[in-house]
Amino acid sequence: MRFWILVLMVFVLAPRGAMAHPHAWVDMREQVILNNKNQITALREHWVFDEFYTEFARQDYDLNHNGKLEHDELMKLGTDNLTRLRDYDFFTLVQEGGKAVKIKTFRDVDSAQVGNRIALDFTLVFAAPVETAGQGISYKIYDPSYYIEMKHEKENPVSFSGGTCHFTLTQPKPDISKIGLAATLDQLKQKPQAADNLGSYFAEKVDITCP
Repeated sequence: MRFWILVLMVFVLAPRGAMAHPHAWVDMREQVILNNKNQITALREHWVFDEFYTEFARQDYDLNHNGKLEHDELMKLGTDNLTRLRDYDFFTLVQEGGKAVKIKTFRDVDSAQVGNRIALDFTLVFAAPVETAGQGISYKIYDPSYYIEMKHEKENPVSFSGGTCHFTLTQPKPDISKIGLAATLDQLKQKPQAADNLGSYFAEKVDITCP
């Protein structure tokens, strides 16, 4: 079953704000990977899906029908989702000096079920190393449609592999019109143009500085 169908199934039965975006929730953290030249080469992401998504995923990907998701079933789910998210840049917008950094591919996929939630780990490899000296480097991870709300975990939301960098995590401040649009979007017969990138207004921003 396609990724978005699972999200829509969550929307039908989830008790939280059934007529308002978002309909699914992801907690996340990242590791910024640097090479020995202090260039950023990749971003390792860790997503933990909410219990509603996890239950519907189990129903669709429990291929041996034993009532739980085995590792191979979780890996298929994770790889399927990432393959489909390629067209959406894996919900990840990295910018260098205000310009988008191209993501080449994903690798090192792993997945596990922790309690009643699915965790997905993967690495996004940049098309070219990103210089850190004197550059304004930032990223946001979000679903453009705001079907899914993506928030950082409170403890150790961002770490670094190599280099001597630091991060600042800034919370979003959407204006009242965007909040109202998110609350009523499912009731509208025609989606307004303002909703095309709605998730960006609710996305946390990570700024990276490397002395």
